[in-house]
Amino acid sequence: MNTQIVMMEDGIVVPPKCYKIIKANLKDKSYVSAFVMENRKFIDNEFGLSSFVVEIDRLEKMTGLTFNLGKY
Repeated sequence: MNTQIVMMEDGIVVPPKCYKIIKANLKDKSYVSAFVMENRKFIDNEFGLSSFVVEIDRLEKMTGLTFNLGKY
């Protein structure tokens, strides 16, 4: 991910993007979704959540991390 930081108007320093991984275990199957969003004060409502979805492999490459999510 980009290592630049963003200074918010109230003096808080944040990375330019953040990610979230959600794993749901339902009965005999697991579901995983990953999202990457820009850290901005407001995000337009015209963008649906699906526009921020990324593949787990891509997120691992972006972050340099390995997410041990087991079978999904």
